[in-house]
Amino acid sequence: MEVREYRIDVGGAILDLNTFREEYGIRTDLTQQVKVEGLDGRLTRLLKVMIPDFNVYLLETPHILRYITHPHISGESLEILLSENSSLLRKVVDRFTLQRFGRIVAAEGLIRKMGLDVPLVDDLRDLGDAVAIVIAPTEKEEVEALESRIRERGGRLRVVLFMGPLGEGDVRILGDEANSLGADSIFLAPALLGSKDSRGSLVAYGIDVGLLKLGKVVELGSVVDEVTLCRLLRDYPPGIDISGLRERMRPDLNYLRSILEDILFLLEQPVFDPWQIEILMREAKNLRRQLMKYGG
Repeated sequence: MEVREYRIDVGGAILDLNTFREEYGIRTDLTQQVKVEGLDGRLTRLLKVMIPDFNVYLLETPHILRYITHPHISGESLEILLSENSSLLRKVVDRFTLQRFGRIVAAEGLIRKMGLDVPLVDDLRDLGDAVAIVIAPTEKEEVEALESRIRERGGRLRVVLFMGPLGEGDVRILGDEANSLGADSIFLAPALLGSKDSRGSLVAYGIDVGLLKLGKVVELGSVVDEVTLCRLLRDYPPGIDISGLRERMRPDLNYLRSILEDILFLLEQPVFDPWQIEILMREAKNLRRQLMKYGG
């Protein structure tokens, strides 16, 4: 099959998308758009990821792209952003018709802040069959603990909807864990499946910061739709963590400082092109302003 040439303009730089994907190991051939009533199919899209054995979806909206590309957005600003996205998220969750498997419950209160008005597991008794919504990232031990909490309340875990920043490895680990507990799983990630670096940070693409500090240059990519990738490239600071949803909601000032430190470190290294450096510099300024706002 002949590979078509595809060049895009990113901040005045003409980028060969095929070369770029190959450099970072980015995969754009695994997504298929799914029609959802209420999503326009252009700026708001649901995409199925063609990974065998697992039901994995990506939700792309302008609000989600802002979350990924602007790690300084935190606290009240992030709550507002998520509230603006909530109606779109509800339409996608409704499409899964989870209620046919049991009562829909939330594993934690953050799910309500994302606009899904479902009861918390710990507030219920005599549950019966249950569908649990879990915010990712999470550990498999937490899924096991959730199943125990549901069982203690007279319920049976039938389905787990993992919703939040995810990597491909997370899908396999969490999907296998749910299966071992006798439950099915659905994954709904924001826009992409990222790659984890050596420190456990989840990135859309970039250089492994932890290994770079040891003198090793290792490129990281993601599973993402081609259109999404083109939109992300204009604003995403390469190599920066996208998984800190809980930390940014609080906000955790130590987390925000760690993001700023990573950016400043990357700016000192000769690993990125001028257009990428400009994005990193812009986000460093935004993070400094945010930290000053919170007195950090």
